[in-house]
Amino acid sequence: MTSSQKNPPPQDTGPVPAEDLAHSLWRIYYAGMMVRTTIMLPSELRLRSTRRARQRGLSFGELVRESLAAELERGEGSAGAGDDPLFADRAVFRGRAPKDVAKEHDAYLYGDRE
Repeated sequence: MTSSQKNPPPQDTGPVPAEDLAHSLWRIYYAGMMVRTTIMLPSELRLRSTRRARQRGLSFGELVRESLAAELERGEGSAGAGDDPLFADRAVFRGRAPKDVAKEHDAYLYGDRE
């Protein structure tokens, strides 16, 4: 038996459907940019997020990536600042939180009173 009999050449089946081509290109493009991660979700959260992704015309992974990116962007800035009014009030301070803000908060809020 010759090698051509063992592995016959693939037959040309015509043009590749656009969705197959798009999916293949997507996999090639993202393969080098993404890292596969496994997370554990409560079943209710998984169900709600899958439903939301479907409503928005996204894959579950796209919804998770968008949501995570939005959360991280919202939390940028001072560590632990969150929605704390002290950090939101630009009249109180500007920029990154001082390291001694817990100890010296009165001085930052009201100025030196000595």
